[in-house]
Amino acid sequence: MTPIDQIQGTGDTSPLAGQNVTTQGVVTAVYPTGGLKGFVIQMPGVVDLATHKASRGIFVYAPNDDAKVTIGDSVTVTGNVSEYFGLTQISASTVAKIAALGEVPATGLTWTGDEAVRESFEGMLVMPKDKLVVTDNYGVNQYGEIGLAVNDVLVTPTEVGAPMSAEAKAQAADNAARGILLDDGASTKYTGAGSGIPTPYIDQDRPVTVGATATFTKPVILSYGFDR
Repeated sequence: MTPIDQIQGTGDTSPLAGQNVTTQGVVTAVYPTGGLKGFVIQMPGVVDLATHKASRGIFVYAPNDDAKVTIGDSVTVTGNVSEYFGLTQISASTVAKIAALGEVPATGLTWTGDEAVRESFEGMLVMPKDKLVVTDNYGVNQYGEIGLAVNDVLVTPTEVGAPMSAEAKAQAADNAARGILLDDGASTKYTGAGSGIPTPYIDQDRPVTVGATATFTKPVILSYGFDR
């Protein structure tokens, strides 16, 4: 049995990529519809931030089993470890429910521009602690996506300097450090063929406007996709 944090490792890619592993965890998110075709598991217990080095959560690609598990289930997973466009995952060959392993409390997370630190929380259940504001609402009515940023909205690099100038490059780096994409976990297109399906995050009384503060009432999974 290989613990999840050993599968994740402390680098950008898993030290066990390409290998078959068996691991255990508690299901913290399930995506049975909308394209992801899998679920997330995490090692139980409170995370000690003083000693935390490697992620305790991981995405499991399981198109044949994603509808068979629910949040809170404890499972054993066997499958091949790979990197899918920068996201460490297990492509499951078998998934089996087991006796409860314990609880997975959300970890309070203060955002950082340090990619190594962010990598160490990939796939984990977190509760954002920063002030996060809406910086982009273009995709909310299309794919259920909202661009968020720490403290203040992001700025187009060419607003502060000519293309490829030092000022523009500095702004691009700042955007990359502060930007986060909030996604509903589905590839549903809410316009066109997806019309009639309620759009997440908004209703008639709560518009998603640029500059508005995002308030999280439940924890989220920190993941990596779309190069973000």
